[in-house]
Amino acid sequence: MNCPSTSTPDPVASGSGETRQPFADLRTLSSSIPVHTVSWDGAGQWNERMYRRFQVLRDDAGTRRSHYFQGRFENVYPERAAMPEVESVLEWAAGFARRICREPALRCGFWFNEMAHGQCTGVHTHDDDDEILSAVYYVTAPAGSGALLLHTRVGTIRVRPRPGLLVFFPPDVPHEVETHAGRDVRLSLAMNFGPAP
Repeated sequence: MNCPSTSTPDPVASGSGETRQPFADLRTLSSSIPVHTVSWDGAGQWNERMYRRFQVLRDDAGTRRSHYFQGRFENVYPERAAMPEVESVLEWAAGFARRICREPALRCGFWFNEMAHGQCTGVHTHDDDDEILSAVYYVTAPAGSGALLLHTRVGTIRVRPRPGLLVFFPPDVPHEVETHAGRDVRLSLAMNFGPAP
């Protein structure tokens, strides 16, 4: 699947009267598997605010958790209404998802994956329901962060995380995260896109 180059206005600047073009073009990592990346070059302050809000909501009574492994819940689902910091990233990602899927409207589910030193995420897929595209956005990715490994039919694609990087891939592609060797927290925002209701 080939996608035309695209540039999107900075979601942080929306409503400010400014229109900046800080994003790199959508890139295709594999000619045989639709794996795409795009970077949000000005994401630093936005990511800091999202990380701080996540820390507040992680253990909140209204936050759902699932997939308990290695002494942690791999998936943490804060209430969307309680986390306005996530909206710009979700809107930005949805714009690219609509282009990749060639769909005028998609719904998006999301959750966070927080990893401390020595933790990893095992091989899994996201094709449980009617997902048509999966994505991961890196909020924090300190030195030593475990790479995302996408196990495709033509080989393994290794994606080194960095803050502001957004990766799209088919939901049926088995994937995992290498052991996190960094001292600071590695936090990613995972998304599944499916047909709009």
